[in-house]
Amino acid sequence: MGEGRTFDGEGIRRRIPPKGAVRTEPDGARRRIVAAMDSIIRECGGERVAVVAHAAVIQTYVSHVLGLERDFVFYPFNAGITSIRAQGERRVIWRLNDVAHLDGMPPGFGGIS
Repeated sequence: MGEGRTFDGEGIRRRIPPKGAVRTEPDGARRRIVAAMDSIIRECGGERVAVVAHAAVIQTYVSHVLGLERDFVFYPFNAGITSIRAQGERRVIWRLNDVAHLDGMPPGFGGIS
C-alpha cells in the first residue's frame, strides 16, 4: 500500500468566497467541485485516493462524470462508497453508493432501513 497523503486545505480555502459574498454563477459550485477533484487526480495520478465528501458533492461529481447538465439527485447512504476511476481526462464510475461493507449492521446504520 502506498504512502498516505493529506491535503492541508490551502487550495480549497482559496476557492471559498469571503463570508457574506454573493455567488452569481449558477454552476459555480459544480465548477469548484470538478476543479478540486481534477486537482486531486493530477496530484495523485496512478494512486488510490479516498475523498470523503457530503452528499451534494458526490451527486454533483457523479453527474459531471455522467455528462449530465444538471445534478443527478440520488440519496448517497451514510458510509456508502462511490468509486470513480480516472486516467488522463477519462472518468469511469466503478461503484455507485455501495453499502455491501455494512452488511450485518443494525437497521438504520448508514441510512439503510
